[in-house]
Amino acid sequence: MEEFYNKENPMNRIKYWGKRLRLLGDAVSSAVGALSVAATGLANGKPIIENLPWAAMGILVALAFWVLMSFISHEMDGGGD
Repeated sequence: MEEFYNKENPMNRIKYWGKRLRLLGDAVSSAVGALSVAATGLANGKPIIENLPWAAMGILVALAFWVLMSFISHEMDGGGD
């Protein structure tokens, strides 16, 4: 763990926080997607048709957030190096 906080090499800290940012992005986007699907009542077997457009929008927001966070964390990890 100490190698990530090495003051002689600040790139290690950037890579460390890039990985943490990726994990956070994965967790938040999966939670948003799961909650969007759960809001339809699909798990109970009685889906609420009126909520389907909102669920689709929630899934799109989750996907966009995941792509954005993946891109940012990839750039923090070193990009195309």
